[in-house]
Amino acid sequence: MTGTFLEAYEYARKFEGGYSNHSKDPGGETWKGIARKKHPSWEGWPSIDKAKADGYRGKGLEPVLSENVFLQDQVLTFYRRMFWEPIWGDTIAVASQRMANDMFDMSINLGIGRASEFMQRSLNLLNSNGQSWGEIAVDGDIGPETMKAFQSCVNDKRTGARQLYKQLNLFQGSWYQHLMETNPSRFETFIGWFARVDFIQ
Repeated sequence: MTGTFLEAYEYARKFEGGYSNHSKDPGGETWKGIARKKHPSWEGWPSIDKAKADGYRGKGLEPVLSENVFLQDQVLTFYRRMFWEPIWGDTIAVASQRMANDMFDMSINLGIGRASEFMQRSLNLLNSNGQSWGEIAVDGDIGPETMKAFQSCVNDKRTGARQLYKQLNLFQGSWYQHLMETNPSRFETFIGWFARVDFIQ
């Protein structure tokens, strides 16, 4: 595992916590942010089910799971394969580790498609109507064309990584607001989402 990935994982881990089974969380049961409803075939669930079958519940469950080395390896493998590699995390980290951390965290919380869409929309907003680099398709799938535009953006003196980072966080915060306004009874519970948005930089 690369150091850049591990740094991004440590950044995201503080938001994801440990074991949770919140009734209003669309993902349902989660461990280290891995939602059972979204990822029912994840290799770590048998270890968690065994711990519960052995009688561990509530506050007693999390320490047992945290001490399971195999389970932690499964968590890291999952996050690298499912979230880091699809966003080209190693490439983004060369330009900005902070942005790589942010994209990785957004991908976990919002999904790969939404985070990738925000990257693509940000790049299109910053390209001076196509004069600095070409418009790219907003399809929620980061590929060579998106990364070509990304490299142009971070190397551009007018924009750079800092402007792109700002745009990403603006889209992220606006999305949380949208969810809370359109379905307050369900989503206002998750005001902690805003801790993931960097309003300062």
